[in-house]
Amino acid sequence: LQKVVVTSRPRAVQFVIDELAVRGFSQAARHKYGCRVVQRLIEQCPQIQTLAMVECLLGEVAALALNQYGNYVLQNLVEHGSDSSRERICKVLLADVGSFGRDPYAVAVVGAALAHLFGSERICK
Repeated sequence: LQKVVVTSRPRAVQFVIDELAVRGFSQAARHKYGCRVVQRLIEQCPQIQTLAMVECLLGEVAALALNQYGNYVLQNLVEHGSDSSRERICKVLLADVGSFGRDPYAVAVVGAALAHLFGSERICK
């Protein structure tokens, strides 16, 4: 499915988003291969097309950050998501940075957020 998402027009992959909606975006984000499909959708599709998916994922930032596959989806959202998405992720991370900083998966999300914070744009307000 990753290849389909990358090589097809965004409108043509709407069926993937629709199917993930039925089965659960956060479940896909926690899956070994599903997380990659979610990441490609975030990268390749317009934000308006992935809005429902991103909103669902942002509602589970803490759980995804602590997951061995979900953390990659959050790192991808930090890199490719909207400013609003970055800010929401950052707020959750800052609320318990001590715990997230000690977790081997979540620390990667904290690192991605810090890289963007000290990069060309500021994500944490």
